[in-house]
Amino acid sequence: MSREWFLPHLNSKFEMHAENLSGTPMELIQVSAAMPIKDKDHQVDYTSFSLLFRGPVGMTQESQMYSLDHDVLGKMDLFLSPVGRFKDQVLYEAVFSHRV
Repeated sequence: MSREWFLPHLNSKFEMHAENLSGTPMELIQVSAAMPIKDKDHQVDYTSFSLLFRGPVGMTQESQMYSLDHDVLGKMDLFLSPVGRFKDQVLYEAVFSHRV
């Protein structure tokens, strides 16, 4: 999974599956820029990016592994953490690091 893999699917729909959540609708609303992670000698060893999903209020709000389904990308398991709760939505974030 890479940033470029998700980027074409920005604003598309996913279905979340977890305990007591069957087919909960989610929307990918942000794919962050890739950020370099440097060691103490300023060598870039990793890059990091994040995904932000919007889901309905009333969902579980725990940081945990969730199964997501997408029409094109298929099924994937992501560790999602709630990062915002609003009147009509909950935001979840997935963070990725890749060795370069």
